[in-house]
Amino acid sequence: MKNITLIVLFFLILGCTSKKITEREFGTIFGEYIQREFVESFDEKQSVSQREKILMDVLSKHKIDFEMFKEYMRKKHEDKYKKIFLE
Repeated sequence: MKNITLIVLFFLILGCTSKKITEREFGTIFGEYIQREFVESFDEKQSVSQREKILMDVLSKHKIDFEMFKEYMRKKHEDKYKKIFLE
């Protein structure tokens, strides 16, 4: 019985920690990403993996899950998604 209680408690905590991304947060994070990409790619174009690494660094600073942010971009900001993950 204790194991079931612990598992339920774990999923409740996990569910409470994942928050939805707002447009304001997206704008802030994407702005920081653009600044970092500009500085790091001043003399050469970044690869997809390099751009992902930059984005992961910015997201970790804001404590936002990479996959959740990536999915949000894919759904709501397709042009920006393509710029980072497909070009």
